[in-house]
Amino acid sequence: MTDRKVHSESNFSRFNAYVFGAIVLAMLLAATYQFFGGSVGSDPASNTFLLVMAGIMAAIGINFSTLQVAADDDGIEFGYGFIRQRVSWDRVEDASEDSTSALMYGGWGIRLGRVGGRWRVVYNIPGYPRVVLRLGSGWYREVAISTSDPHRLLRVISSLNPSGEDD
Repeated sequence: MTDRKVHSESNFSRFNAYVFGAIVLAMLLAATYQFFGGSVGSDPASNTFLLVMAGIMAAIGINFSTLQVAADDDGIEFGYGFIRQRVSWDRVEDASEDSTSALMYGGWGIRLGRVGGRWRVVYNIPGYPRVVLRLGSGWYREVAISTSDPHRLLRVISSLNPSGEDD
């Protein structure tokens, strides 16, 4: 049996793409400069190291450039690339729009912190508002997810989650 997908969105982070792109470009330029006879610093890294690190940073940048959110009859799934999480509706007690500043979380990406005495995992993209799911069980009790339209996502959560109420 397949669940009907009620909500699906992919949110692209230009900020993450630009930051990781700049890092990759700097490493490639340093390797190119060294390849043609110069050296970067008094104790330069090898070209192999720079190229391998550029590849790793490119992979991280690609993975963290898009946050995907999908809701179906059984729960909500969200994540960056291969780092994904699924929360079933029976764990969700409440959902509301997040008013906490991204800076309070320590920036963007995947973050963990305490907000109001509860552990909160945050999947955060610059410039996007977030929805907070309050969970009834588990090590962390809240999840905040960046979304392009928090009001729409809250309506979807309210329609799919029989046990929770949204604010």
